[in-house]
Amino acid sequence: FRWVFPLMNRLGRLSRHMFICVSDKAPDKSCASREVQEAAWKQLKRRVIELKLLNVAGRTKASCLQVCKDGPIAVVYDHRGATWYRNCSGAILDEVIDSHLVNGDPCEKYVLAVNPNMVTPEPIE
Repeated sequence: FRWVFPLMNRLGRLSRHMFICVSDKAPDKSCASREVQEAAWKQLKRRVIELKLLNVAGRTKASCLQVCKDGPIAVVYDHRGATWYRNCSGAILDEVIDSHLVNGDPCEKYVLAVNPNMVTPEPIE
């Protein structure tokens, strides 16, 4: 459990969190293949470490984000709410990471949807 304590120390400092879909579901013709999804997940993990974002941005591999079109799908949660992205692999994923995770600005040209109601302004008790 040595890895738990450093993680717990940084949780309160995270200002952004990206979830990326790596689904176990059989992809249909509009979804990304499992290989593309896995490569995107590895790319996200690598870039967060390379850019020294571990204390700023969380990253999570999601089993299914239930948007099976133009994948891989990713969603970033921050002070604005939830920003959903399409085609998050390769150069597009790098652009989303640089814009949203590094600079805090949504990468508008790949935004699929925005939900400002996903923000919780008050702590939940």
